[in-house]
Amino acid sequence: MNLSFALSAGIDALAGVLATRVTFTSYDAGVLMALKGFSATMLGGVGFSVRRARRRARHRSH
Repeated sequence: MNLSFALSAGIDALAGVLATRVTFTSYDAGVLMALKGFSATMLGGVGFSVRRARRRARHRSH
């Protein structure tokens, strides 16, 4: 569990460094990126949950 948090923090730090080079700095610079990140997380999480539910349903029916 701790390894996953450390890996996530490292990837986020790298993404921040890379994004800084292509984005301009202003008081609301992170809002659009945060919205995109949140929507990607929600879509990715929902897709994972649907796949897991389908897999569980298949195993229960056998």
